Amino acid sequence: PKWVLRAVVKVAGFFSPRMDADLECAHPRILSPLCSSAQTAYLTKTADKSKTPLDEIHSEPTPDSYASLAHSLNKAAVKKNINAVQYRKRSFDAVYDERMLSLKHNSNQSGSSCPCFDPDAEYTFEFLQHLVDYN
Repeated sequence: PKWVLRAVVKVAGFFSPRMDADLECAHPRILSPLCSSAQTAYLTKTADKSKTPLDEIHSEPTPDSYASLAHSLNKAAVKKNINAVQYRKRSFDAVYDERMLSLKHNSNQSGSSCPCFDPDAEYTFEFLQHLVDYN
């Protein structure tokens, strides 16, 4: 039923406030900014051979660490006295909101300053479904 879908989308929206979900159209979709949806995210330069195996417990690096995805963002509007996960999520939400605003006004001036992925780095994302042991 439609009310179940709406309830599920509402609950999912609590965990991912920037989620764009439309399940009642010809082409249903759920989109969410990757960097603010993940529970844990960090990067490793390819030259760094000390990789953490995927089956080990991962933890969010501090925002001042080079392994943090929020390190290069330096968002002044985001409070620094929050935990590392919330700092990364709020930083990327701020970047996402700025980008959406610039697209809304058809301004690509901020497009050149948008963060982008480094092809020489390895990114690891852990989502809620990875934290559940189904056994």
